Amino acid sequence: WDAHTHPWQYTYGGRQTALQLAYGITTAVSFGGFAYEQARLREAVAAGALAGPRLLATGELLDGPRVAYSMGRAHRTREGLRRSLDRAAALDWDFVKTYVRAPGWIMEEAARFAHDKLGVRSGSHLCTPGIQLGQDLTTHLQATQRLEFGHVTTGTGRAEQDVTEIYTASDFRLIATPFAAQPLVGADPSLAQDERVTRLMPPWDTALVRQLAGAPPTDAQLATLRTEIDIYRRILAGGGVVALGTDQPLAPVGLHLHVGLRALHRFGMSPAEALRTVTVLPARAFGADRDLGTLEVGKLADLTVVDGDPFTDFDSLVRTVSVLRGGVPFEQRKLVEAFPAPAGARAAHGGSAEHWLEVGRQLRRDGCCDLHI
Repeated sequence: WDAHTHPWQYTYGGRQTALQLAYGITTAVSFGGFAYEQARLREAVAAGALAGPRLLATGELLDGPRVAYSMGRAHRTREGLRRSLDRAAALDWDFVKTYVRAPGWIMEEAARFAHDKLGVRSGSHLCTPGIQLGQDLTTHLQATQRLEFGHVTTGTGRAEQDVTEIYTASDFRLIATPFAAQPLVGADPSLAQDERVTRLMPPWDTALVRQLAGAPPTDAQLATLRTEIDIYRRILAGGGVVALGTDQPLAPVGLHLHVGLRALHRFGMSPAEALRTVTVLPARAFGADRDLGTLEVGKLADLTVVDGDPFTDFDSLVRTVSVLRGGVPFEQRKLVEAFPAPAGARAAHGGSAEHWLEVGRQLRRDGCCDLHI
C-alpha cells in the first residue's frame, strides 16, 4: 500500500498509476483531489481500462471559509457542508478528509457522516482536536495547520509522551509520511539509473531523483530522520497502527515508498516490522483487513513479486518484477516499455536538468511539506 497519495493525472497522465504498479504498489489511498476525476480513475482501474493500483478515493479537502489549494472546497454554512457530503455519498467516497481551516463543527459533522452514512474513515492533519471530534486518523505526524495549539512535534522534531499515548491508547491511527527520507536516495545512487526513473517518471521527477542521488545524506539529515523514525517505532511498540504513505506527487511517485521503508529499516525496524506498515497495518487503518493486507484464502489476491529476499537483503525490495492486483497480473517490464525510451522522451520534452528541477519546484511550491521549508 501507499497510504497517502494525491491522484494528479492532469500533470502525470498514466505515468502516476503505472509507476505505482512498477514499484509494487497494489493499493493507493487518496487524501485529496478532484472528486469526479478520482471517481473516473477508480472506475477505470476497476474496469481494466487503466493500469494502476486499486484506488481508495475521496474528493476535495473539506475546509472552512478559505482554501489553500484548488482541490479544496470552502464552507461557511451547514447547508453548504451538507451539499458537499451528499455529493460524497453519491460518488461513494472511501475516505472523508477535512483540512486545516475547517472549524470543529465541520470536522465533527464530516466524521459523523463518514461513519454513519458511508461506513468509512475520516481524518485530517490535526491530532487534536481531531481525536476529540470523532476522527479516526491523522494524515501526517506533523504538517500544515492553522491552530495555535495541537502541534505534535517540537521545533526539533521530537514528540513527547502524550503523543505516543494518543496513538496507542485508542483506535486513533497515524499515517506516516517521512519526507526527510529523500536524502537516502544519495546512499544508493543506483536508484537513479533505474528505468522506472529514467523512462517512466516525468522529467521533473527524473531530474529530482538524479539530484538526490548526487550527494550522500549528511549526518544532520540522518539525525533528523532518526528522530522521526523513533516516534513511529515508539507508537508501533505500544500497539499503535502506523501506515506508511508518501504524499505523492510531492515526493517521487513509487520510489519514495521504498525510500521510506529503507528509513524504517535503517533506524531499527526488522524487515517484517517495516513491511507491516505497507501491508496489514494500512489495511487495518482503513477497515479493509477483511479483504486485504495479508495473503490468506478468501482474501483478494494481491501480491508483489521481488527479485531478491528482503528478509536477508532489505534493499532488494525495490527490485519488483511484477504485481498481482486482485488477481490481475502486471509485469514491470511491460509497464516500463509502454512509455518512450529515455532519449526519445528527453528529445520530446527538451530542457536542461535545471529547467526541469525548476518545473518541479513550481509544481510543489505550495506543498505542505517541502524539504526547504
